[in-house]
Amino acid sequence: MSDVCLSSNSVQTVVTSLVANGALFLIFIALFIILRPKNKLIYDIRVYSHEVKSCDRPQELSSGYFSWILELLRRPDHQILKETGLDGYFFLRYMRFLFYLCCVGIITLLPILLPVNATNGFNCTGFDLLAFGNITNENRYYAHVFLSYIFFGATLFLIYKECLFYTGVRQAVLTSNAERDLLSNRTVLVNDVPDAYLNEDRLKEMFVGVKDVYISRDAKELEEAIEERNKLASILESKANKYVKKSAKKGELIAKPTHRLGKIPFIGKKVLTFEYCEEQIPKLNEKIKLLRSEYTENNKRRSVFLVFEAQADAEVCAACLAHNRPLAMSKRTIGVRPDEIIWDNLTVTWVTRLPKQLASSSFCIALVIFWAIPVAFAGFISQISSLIRLFPWLSFIEKLPNVLYGLISSLLPQVILAVLMMLLPIVIRKAAKISGAPTQTHVEHYTQQVYFAFQVVQVFIITTLSSSIIASLDSILDDPAKIMDILHTNLPRSSNFFMAYMLLQALTIPSGALLQIVSVILYYVLGFLDNTPRKKWNRRNAVGGQQWGTVFPVYSNLAVITLCYSIIAPLILPFAACLFLFVYIAFLNNLTFCSAKTHGKGIYYMTALRHLFVGIYLAEAILLVMFIFSKSWGPLVLECVLLGVSIFVHYHLGRAFVPMQTALPLNLMQRDSQMSLQEVESYGDDKPLMHDKLPPTSLVSRIFKPHLYCTPEYLATNLLRGTYWTESVPSTSETFYDPAMNGESPIVWFPADEYGFASGLCEEFTDAGINASIDNATISEKGKVVIEDEAPIREIPVTY
Repeated sequence: MSDVCLSSNSVQTVVTSLVANGALFLIFIALFIILRPKNKLIYDIRVYSHEVKSCDRPQELSSGYFSWILELLRRPDHQILKETGLDGYFFLRYMRFLFYLCCVGIITLLPILLPVNATNGFNCTGFDLLAFGNITNENRYYAHVFLSYIFFGATLFLIYKECLFYTGVRQAVLTSNAERDLLSNRTVLVNDVPDAYLNEDRLKEMFVGVKDVYISRDAKELEEAIEERNKLASILESKANKYVKKSAKKGELIAKPTHRLGKIPFIGKKVLTFEYCEEQIPKLNEKIKLLRSEYTENNKRRSVFLVFEAQADAEVCAACLAHNRPLAMSKRTIGVRPDEIIWDNLTVTWVTRLPKQLASSSFCIALVIFWAIPVAFAGFISQISSLIRLFPWLSFIEKLPNVLYGLISSLLPQVILAVLMMLLPIVIRKAAKISGAPTQTHVEHYTQQVYFAFQVVQVFIITTLSSSIIASLDSILDDPAKIMDILHTNLPRSSNFFMAYMLLQALTIPSGALLQIVSVILYYVLGFLDNTPRKKWNRRNAVGGQQWGTVFPVYSNLAVITLCYSIIAPLILPFAACLFLFVYIAFLNNLTFCSAKTHGKGIYYMTALRHLFVGIYLAEAILLVMFIFSKSWGPLVLECVLLGVSIFVHYHLGRAFVPMQTALPLNLMQRDSQMSLQEVESYGDDKPLMHDKLPPTSLVSRIFKPHLYCTPEYLATNLLRGTYWTESVPSTSETFYDPAMNGESPIVWFPADEYGFASGLCEEFTDAGINASIDNATISEKGKVVIEDEAPIREIPVTY
């Protein structure tokens, strides 16, 4: 085995990655520091956007070049929760949790394992000297076993603590005055409703406390009419803007614009745009009005929305067994919002849902198999030196300059992996919709689970095995019997690739997220091309949200990799700690100031915590394999015991906490059974709470007594501070009709001009029955469109 360890480019690989990614990191951070104070609409859009409710606007940071970082890191948890919502807060909590976990590993593992691995071994070089594969004395494996007990035991306990904390925060938030009476928290979507129960009176008899019943109906014709009207209004607005600007520039009216009908460009009948739209849009308005009046007579979709008087009644409905027929009315979802519903999937019943789910799952499995080929290729490249020994015709690569050689062996496989992983989410989300997911949150949750599987299998397992095998493929071919010994030695060596990969993730991804390079390019490049008031308004006010289905899995997989190598290659822990810390800082800034809140109620966090068990199992399995290869039966037996304990904890944590991921306990929803928030606040941290006296709130007590400090009552006092949570927020919408049933005809918005051409055209459109406006938009002397802080197209956020 010693010949395997004689040469290693591990240090060169990591150093090259550090230099290349470090350079990008410094460039991105420097640009961010320079651009941030000057570009509020990019880096503080939630503060200045007119489409963000005043109560959801974050407290702005100072405009200094460096002072912002300290202000950001000093932001208290209660403020972060208020400003980022449950989903954002728990993602940040996840990054912080992983950072602390790495710090625990650095303190407990590195001082012992590094000397144990490095001394009196196979004389491996580079970072391989500090890994498990350098050990010759099998008695040293007991150090790895006992430290795995300490580290993985701490991990299991901290996961339990975080599960308690999550359920406590979720319960405290959803039962607060700000949330309990919202329409979404009192509404249950029931699918697979038998025909006999698609009746409002019968549903009200079945469920207690039902206020309103909305039976979903087919609205395809209505949706098509609205889509056609919106398309025409968009064409009309674009042509009106060009017409007014060109007329104002010449000082006289130009020829009326035209466009072609049909879906194929440059083919189809040419018509005068204004005349055609003035004729067709009013007709479509009348058609839409008629179809809406006939909506209650349309075919029923077998899905209903039940709006309850009280939150407790909705929770009972969501949890009960509703019908004696198997699977009938069994799929019930509480907390849905009309703007998140995938209305086409409300027609899906269990008869069609099951084969669709089977097809989607089979498709994803096939993708895993297919994707293994290019991912394995990336793993081969990471061991380019071994490939050169195996295939001498590649020796020209060794003659390249060291910097270029390092880029090929370290940066290129990382880039290939990143590109491959970017393509998958689009396909997975499509599969989620095909499988019948009722809301966008369900789509993201489905994507989180499938994408995590992809990350673990492709980014970790396939890459690890391919790089480990290719590193000694020539030796395996010479003597296949040595494969066990070679894997035993080389498996820890694959950690070198992941150290470089974590440097890529730690340096370029967070700094690029802070800089928001795509937004900067769009603002400075495409911003000059925004030639209509609507485009300018959207550029300045539109705030996008995070797609958690692809955000969480990336870092969950990195956590799995960290756990797997924590014992056999503990040097990975400092790299992982830097990664999670930098990601925390970048996302804390962006979630607070650049991203809209999402409405998953933190569901992704519990799933991410459960995904950590994959890392624990793989880590323990790797150790078992290592002990089997070395025939170390004592460490093997001890590690089997730890594996059994891990399975036991995993099973019982699932039984205890999975039901709390989507449901609320009735005792918290009974107003008289718990203290009011004012009563709880009157006690303070050291006083009795719910008739239990808490010990002093020291750090040690908070860590080791989570059952006391993670209760919803305690968290309601310490985390839900201010009137934001205590004041009841009325819903601005009380209906669950298809979106096609709501909304007026879109407004055609174009700028006013000094000659009055725009006002005449606006009057013409209005007389024809088209919503048109020239308010708060003008053409400057240079012919540019200028808008004001208000707009006729401004959308007031709806509270559900």
